Amino acid sequence: MTNINNLMKNLSLSYTPYHAVARAAALLEEAGYTRIEESAVWELCRGGKYYVVRDGSALIAFYVGKESGGFKIVASHTDSPCLKVKGNTAVMQNGYAKLNVERYGGGLNYSWLDIPLRLAGRIVTYDAQTGELVAKNVESNYTTVIPSLAIHFAREANSGLTLN
Repeated sequence: MTNINNLMKNLSLSYTPYHAVARAAALLEEAGYTRIEESAVWELCRGGKYYVVRDGSALIAFYVGKESGGFKIVASHTDSPCLKVKGNTAVMQNGYAKLNVERYGGGLNYSWLDIPLRLAGRIVTYDAQTGELVAKNVESNYTTVIPSLAIHFAREANSGLTLN
């Protein structure tokens, strides 16, 4: 698989920052990196490759140089414009149930229209047996579409797009 195909595959599987970080962590593991906990005492060795994950949505990878005083750090921005489901997820309006979302980031409104979108995110549940919160990345098996309005119903569309 070519580098561009690998990039496209990784991007297509990175629905949310949580998915992007999980995917990047898996790739780092394949490349011989070791995950270390941010709160632990680090025992690093020369030539060691490590990474840290914070809250499942941020990742820092680094390589300790083989000579004294050398290291490399790589960091990336994982979030991107999206539609986030609000706390009151469903709203009834004019007899229809509507998924209640808000825009996050500075996305271009028209880029969300007429394309297949997946619902994805992270679900946190309480495990009564262990007494711990457990986070799991999820994505829908189906896609949904936000349809645009036919141009003859939105004659001002070429002047600008306002979504409600």
